[in-house]
Amino acid sequence: MADPSGPSWVIARRAVWALVERELIRLVRQPARLVVTIGTPALLWLVVGSGLGDRVLLSGEAVEDDLQIGGHAALLPGAILLMVIFGTVFAAIAQLQDRENGLLQAEAVTPAPRWASEIAKVIAGSVSAMVQAAALLILAAGMRVPMSFGGFVIGVMIAGIAAVFIVGLGLLVARRTGSVASFHSIANITLAPMWLLSGALFPVGTADAWLAFFMRINPMHWAGNTLAWALSAGPAAPISLLLLLASSATILTLLIRTSGRPRPQGTM
Repeated sequence: MADPSGPSWVIARRAVWALVERELIRLVRQPARLVVTIGTPALLWLVVGSGLGDRVLLSGEAVEDDLQIGGHAALLPGAILLMVIFGTVFAAIAQLQDRENGLLQAEAVTPAPRWASEIAKVIAGSVSAMVQAAALLILAAGMRVPMSFGGFVIGVMIAGIAAVFIVGLGLLVARRTGSVASFHSIANITLAPMWLLSGALFPVGTADAWLAFFMRINPMHWAGNTLAWALSAGPAAPISLLLLLASSATILTLLIRTSGRPRPQGTM
């Protein structure tokens, strides 16, 4: 077994951080991407939250868990997840563009591992999600959404953890597709339904039994439930947090383990 402190580990670490820096610079140099990623979910949150009013009933797993909060507080976890999904779409498109431009082929002949580019995009996506979540939470605090400083910090951290899973999943999907149009088609039937079943628009306690089942096994629901707990808009969610961490670790493992496999012929 190779020594983790040996040259291969050093090369991998340097490659990942260099690629993370490249991804963050690319993000900063694309202001339209930032506007869409932050502005669209924030606008949806502002408009729909205002329409729901000051009293929204959240039904938990038991009747005693039911509580009433404002519309903006109820929709805040879903808006943060939507930001992460928008960032995931852009990260996956960037990966497809790198493949089409030959950048991934150029990286393949370097000493860096094949998974360095995708892991760098996951890290950059996580950092971006934390910054965007912080911006939205500051806006929410300015609109008097109840929130403690500890909840703010934990919410930002959970957004970063959720981004690891969502961005990683998007990159796995992008790896199996051959074009941006194909990725959009697959994303529309995977990421969008996962967000709808995350509890962003309605709680699991009010859903029909069959729908509640799919919500409970949805990793985005675990992320939304944990965000709601951190922001004091829901019951304690230690199990959801553990499941979210396990899902993120699984996605990272899949990205690394399958990085050297060729893309199957006939993929879209």
